Amino acid sequence: MSRSKCAAALLAGLLSPWAMAQSNVAMYGIADAGIGIINVGGAGNSTALRVDSGYNSTGRWGIRGTEDLGGGLKAFFKAEGEIGWDTGGGDGGGGAALNFARGSYVGIEGRFGQAWLGRDYVSGYPAMLEIDILRYGLFGNLLTFLSGYQGATVGGTTYGAVSGMQTRTSNGIFYKTPKLGGHVIQAHFGAGERYVAPKSGGSHTGVSWIFASGPWSASAWFHQRRTVLAPDSSLLKIKEYGGGGGYQFGPAKIVLGAGAADPDGPQKLTFYNVGGSVRAGAGTVYLQYTRMKEDASNARSNGLSLSYTYPLSKRTNLYATAGTTRNNATGTYVLRGSGVSYAAGEPGADQKGLAFGVRHFF
Repeated sequence: MSRSKCAAALLAGLLSPWAMAQSNVAMYGIADAGIGIINVGGAGNSTALRVDSGYNSTGRWGIRGTEDLGGGLKAFFKAEGEIGWDTGGGDGGGGAALNFARGSYVGIEGRFGQAWLGRDYVSGYPAMLEIDILRYGLFGNLLTFLSGYQGATVGGTTYGAVSGMQTRTSNGIFYKTPKLGGHVIQAHFGAGERYVAPKSGGSHTGVSWIFASGPWSASAWFHQRRTVLAPDSSLLKIKEYGGGGGYQFGPAKIVLGAGAADPDGPQKLTFYNVGGSVRAGAGTVYLQYTRMKEDASNARSNGLSLSYTYPLSKRTNLYATAGTTRNNATGTYVLRGSGVSYAAGEPGADQKGLAFGVRHFF
């Protein structure tokens, strides 16, 4: 055998195990952009024409993979970042630069379920998804609750912002059971990693339950997060909880849900929602109503949205979405799509939006 053939055979032998291990690694993402006509209300503001990313789904790009370890075990990982398809910028919780803050973890899966470490959604996030007819997309979805009450100064009194649910936790330990009789339990612990008191500051713990069987579905969640306050390093404990259910009958589905973020003190934030969908030809029509209230300021909002999606293929769809957030005098709740959010022009202002766009999975 010639020297060149020997070298080629040796190189192939060295690379083949690596190639086999990497063969199940894939790039994936969502490209979503639309044209919006938006009015945020308030003195001096008028309607704006916008080209924004993320009306239907937040734009993202990532790498994920698995490896069969034998004996029913599998290793898996994911690294996912946010992309704004209107500007090319990124976010996902880590700033304006493209990063992997939407999710970065590695774990093991087997008959026991899944266990993973890193940064990922809190347990209640997939549970609340089950009671959102819009599944965190289009105007009027339940990410409005995650955005929370923005806070405002009204009549000389300043009210603080109250976050409805922390979306993700870093430095996390996560576990999900296999599906047993339609039931799935998920739990997580996000470490605060503090060397000084209060040692539990910055931590986030939680558990959720999801059930699906036939036309019925239901879910519930409970979290506790601990935030360190300046300047005295006091500890604020915030409970996050909620639940609801849904029923599919023929081409239509209805969901009902409620939830709360309940910190120490009077600033409890609650939501209630009812949503429905019905197939209309090849597409689907969605309607959702959401009511939010923050106790300390009596800030309230009523959100209503009507949307339509039309599939061009299994991976591409067109969409149209119209929504409004109607705030009372102390309300400053946002009008929220998936990756877009429009703040009220002033306390008590009502936002209105209409958007058309295209979403593609790759």
